[in-house]
Amino acid sequence: MVACLSLGIVVDDTVHFLSKYNYARVTLGRNVEDAIRYAFQTVGVALLITSAILVGGFTVMEFSHFLPSRAMGLLLALTIAVALIIDFLLLPPLLLLVDRRQQSTLDDAVKDKLNGQSAQ
Repeated sequence: MVACLSLGIVVDDTVHFLSKYNYARVTLGRNVEDAIRYAFQTVGVALLITSAILVGGFTVMEFSHFLPSRAMGLLLALTIAVALIIDFLLLPPLLLLVDRRQQSTLDDAVKDKLNGQSAQ
């Protein structure tokens, strides 16, 4: 049950970060590093604040006398906190790794095409 509840919140934060990253890459034409910086500048504080509020709200459930509610609140708070840490610490290096591979593949394709045209 905790997985179902936290999945929407966690995915929403990640999608929000990735949408700003994609906007910077595609629309603004920034490189990978600058797009990550742009995403942090535009949504980093918002993600931090909303996650802190959610963690605080679910932590309040620790005062419940009903043990399933208490456990659910603690697990949701921990899940959201860990997801925020992963979004901030793991997602940017993953984007660097994946996007550089795609860029090098595109660069190789462009070089092959240009070499094919110059040979003719």
